[in-house]
Amino acid sequence: MAAAMPRKERFALANLHNQGFATFYPLLHRTRSPGGGKTVSPLFPGYIFVGLNPQRIRWQSINGTFGIRYLVGPRGALPSAVPPPVMDELFQRFPQGAHYVPECRLRPGDPVNVITGAFAGIPATFEDMLSQDRIRVLLSWLNTQVAVVMPKTCIDTAA
Repeated sequence: MAAAMPRKERFALANLHNQGFATFYPLLHRTRSPGGGKTVSPLFPGYIFVGLNPQRIRWQSINGTFGIRYLVGPRGALPSAVPPPVMDELFQRFPQGAHYVPECRLRPGDPVNVITGAFAGIPATFEDMLSQDRIRVLLSWLNTQVAVVMPKTCIDTAA
C-alpha cells in the first residue's frame, strides 16, 4: 500500500500505471440526501493499493513516483503486505473501484464493461485510445452501435 500526497491520488495512480504497477483504489458511490446528487469518494483517502512482489520488482522506485509520499511499512524494510483474503474481499465489495492490471491490454473489438457514468451497465466494444486517459467505445444501445468518447476510468475489461 502506498500513501499518496493530499488530493493527488489520481495523479499517483496514473504515474504508477505508466511504470507498469498493478493498482487498486476502491471508491464509494454515495447519494447525498438533501439534493439527491451522487458523490464518489475513496474508501481509504490518501492510500492506493499497489500489487507487487518485493523480491522480484524494484519497489523502491515507487517512493520516487510523483504523487506518492511513501510505501506503507517499516522505514528501510520491505513494504507491508495486505493479506490476500482482505484484498479478495475488497475486490468483491468494490468491483467498480479504480484499478489497473498491467497485463490487460485492450485492442479494437475487445468487449468492455462501462462501470461508471450515465452509460454504466451498457455493453460496449473498445474502439480506440484517443489519449492517455480518453477512449472511444461503441455502445450497443437500442439495436445499434453508438460511438462515445469517455474517460478510460469509466470502463473495465469484460470478463
